[in-house]
Amino acid sequence: MRLCAYTAALAGALTALTGCGLAVKTIEPGTIVAPTARDHFARIDGVDYHYLLYPGPGPNVLLLHGFASSTYTWERVAPRLNQLGYAIVALDMKGFGWSDKPRQARYDALALLHEVHRFADELGWRQYALVGHSLGGAIAILSALERPERIERLVLIDAAAPRTEQRPLVIGLLGSAPGRLAGPLFF
Repeated sequence: MRLCAYTAALAGALTALTGCGLAVKTIEPGTIVAPTARDHFARIDGVDYHYLLYPGPGPNVLLLHGFASSTYTWERVAPRLNQLGYAIVALDMKGFGWSDKPRQARYDALALLHEVHRFADELGWRQYALVGHSLGGAIAILSALERPERIERLVLIDAAAPRTEQRPLVIGLLGSAPGRLAGPLFF
């Protein structure tokens, strides 16, 4: 009877540990698991930003994902827009997807906003449509307010209300000592 209880406890512990990220292989920064010809990196202020490029003859469109997301948000949208002739770029903002995640960096909306502007400048885009989902929507709103002459069109999908004075609570918690220990278990 005790052997059954120990076996059940061991099975439960192993299930919990493998299901929470402890048994997941660590991927080195700058490494993409299954790279394609669309995967590119841009280095801005020492940070590598990953983006997907769908070149086209038409207007430029920059796609910004939401919180805890990445360029994969747009994996079905970007090719369809590109087939319509648009030049599409889907960006992994700093801290997300395959982009760098510097520990001491700022991740508030204003820092992300200015980095998105720098990225568009690196692309050489003077004008473009900006599509943002969730956090990307908040960045898109701020961008349209700060650079209205550059944003030709603004598309918001379930946009978050931009907070510019401090980091979102969850980011602050993940930056705390307990958050640094618990974060890898859940993300």
